[in-house]
Amino acid sequence: MSNKYIPELDTGSIPEPLSHVWYWFLQLNSQRTSNGFGINPITNQDMWFFFQLENIEPEPWEVNLIRRFDRVALEVNSKQQTQENNQNKSKK
Repeated sequence: MSNKYIPELDTGSIPEPLSHVWYWFLQLNSQRTSNGFGINPITNQDMWFFFQLENIEPEPWEVNLIRRFDRVALEVNSKQQTQENNQNKSKK
């Protein structure tokens, strides 16, 4: 996913007070793993390691916002996978 363009995540309209959380999400998203069938969610462990490495002490609302961004990313990726699978089936 980190190599795919996701228009739903490219808003350009993130309010300034939230932009640091968006930056954190993008960093976590770029390191996301997959399982061969799609992308994996960003785990609590992923976030913990990231925050430790960056010496960040996030507020609970910031962690919750990252989770919300992640849900959108997972939903979009799932839709993209379904579309690609349908296109591949129709080519056969």
